[in-house]
Amino acid sequence: AQTDELRLTASEAGLVHAAGSTVMDQSGAVALVARGPVTMDQCGAVVMAAPEVHADEANAVFLLARRVDGQVSAVFGPRESLLLGAAAGVAAGLILRLSRKLRGR
Repeated sequence: AQTDELRLTASEAGLVHAAGSTVMDQSGAVALVARGPVTMDQCGAVVMAAPEVHADEANAVFLLARRVDGQVSAVFGPRESLLLGAAAGVAAGLILRLSRKLRGR
């Protein structure tokens, strides 16, 4: 869904793109991309990108934000994301090398 401003209360959402501010209260989203500030109270998101996040007891797997105020638990922060990317690159390289050897190249 795409909207100018978003307000979710006790709701679940899939992919959301908000051009303005976003307010979530006891809600969840799979992917949330906001151009404006996001205010969360007891919420969660798998992927969230916003310029500014104000949170109280919020959870995210991947969080991209310039500024975060409050309590947000992110599974993958900057360091973890870098390590995950490096591990994925090594694994992909090994798989490509093995597949070339098996094909006889």
